[in-house]
Amino acid sequence: MRILGSRIRYRRRQLGLAQKQVGSQNTASFVSKVENDQALPSLSLLDDWSITLETTVSDLIGDRLLWEAAALTVLHPEKCHHYLAFLPETQTRQYLEALSTSASSLSTPVPQPPPCPHLQYLAAKVLLHRNEMDQAAVICQQALDTCDLVWRIHHLALLCQIWSRLGHIDEERAARNQLLTALSELNTEKAIASLPEADILTAAHIDLIKLSALYEIILHDCTQ
Repeated sequence: MRILGSRIRYRRRQLGLAQKQVGSQNTASFVSKVENDQALPSLSLLDDWSITLETTVSDLIGDRLLWEAAALTVLHPEKCHHYLAFLPETQTRQYLEALSTSASSLSTPVPQPPPCPHLQYLAAKVLLHRNEMDQAAVICQQALDTCDLVWRIHHLALLCQIWSRLGHIDEERAARNQLLTALSELNTEKAIASLPEADILTAAHIDLIKLSALYEIILHDCTQ
């Protein structure tokens, strides 16, 4: 399934542009075909259109947004599967489909996550939702050995919930101390200064800045 055409049409109408203003007098018909999923533009043409539409190629394609939406709705299979249906058939998509299904079907076992901190976090979240807390704790603890700072914070926060629900006071206290230590490493200026060149910039670099800025705002408000 494609959403490129719909996203181009939506953005064009947001800006109040005619199809001929996106392409040209000679390519307006091609814009129409793209918007109706009857043709696909080349990457160079899509790049030109994105400039006219004052956006980016990635936003027009929308794949990252769909992945994020699917991950955020993993506990809601119908909505999660809806977003996944627009994405290419990959092992990650298959895993998320199976994981989301297991969130609402206790007869369906939670699939073992691949060594990816994001997918490990989602698997632990589903296990917690199913009250399979011991297994959730194991996955979070395994992920802590390899994940970066952002995902370390996510996993530690989830571990705090798990130990609290299990009534393991000492483990919860230890996880909270680890979480506070990890949070103390967040620094917006440092994260910005360490941003790499554009050709190797990743979403993880941006996520670190966002989380650092949010934490500093919360910390500031709490100390007022």
